Amino acid sequence: MQANLPFSLPCRVAVLRFILQGMKITHQLIRTGRVQRVRLGGTLMTQQKEIRKQRDADYLFRLASERYLNGEYEEAMVYLQDAVTVSPDFSSAFCLMGHCSEKQGLEEDAIEQYTQAIVADPYHAEAWYCKGEVLNRLGRTKEGEEHIGKAVALSFGR
Repeated sequence: MQANLPFSLPCRVAVLRFILQGMKITHQLIRTGRVQRVRLGGTLMTQQKEIRKQRDADYLFRLASERYLNGEYEEAMVYLQDAVTVSPDFSSAFCLMGHCSEKQGLEEDAIEQYTQAIVADPYHAEAWYCKGEVLNRLGRTKEGEEHIGKAVALSFGR
């Protein structure tokens, strides 16, 4: 026996599809750990755009990582610039930018990029450590040791 509902079958199917699509997006966000990047109260379209942006930034980061491993630091920087344009709080991209700058002998640029990584994620131990190492090489040992100490503390959960 079918219940008498005030909605037509096509309308009910459309509502069901909308709900299932939202559940699929939520599952994908949880599975990829991107829940914090979605604005609360956002529409389904907003959530989909956020997922697409992050996927693009992750793809650009992977391309940059390949270039970095092949010693193509300038090409890696191009991909990383695009990645942080798409996702401005992408701390790992800023950190890899710092590595590329170090490899090219641009220590001051590396310090700035590690700083940007730390601003984007204050718990990014690698960025703290690498910034400390560069500061030590430049003779700013007190500041460098403080950064390395912070990295050690973050690594051991203090």
